[in-house]
Amino acid sequence: MKAVVKWLKSPIKYGFAKSMGDCSLIDKKRADELLEADGKLLEILEVEKPPKVKDTMAKKTYTRPVTRGKKDS
Repeated sequence: MKAVVKWLKSPIKYGFAKSMGDCSLIDKKRADELLEADGKLLEILEVEKPPKVKDTMAKKTYTRPVTRGKKDS
């Protein structure tokens, strides 16, 4: 899962090339780890859920069978 975060402090020492006040899309687990390290580093704005597999699959096209009658000779 991904999370949209707003940086309240500069995250350069954690490996992100962003400045204070910017927003980023990072992994939710990584965001939780950063919050444990420094509670005032970031704010989680939104958590994006992964798409369901059923929704991403292409729908199978169905065709009606063709039945042809026999010709009388």
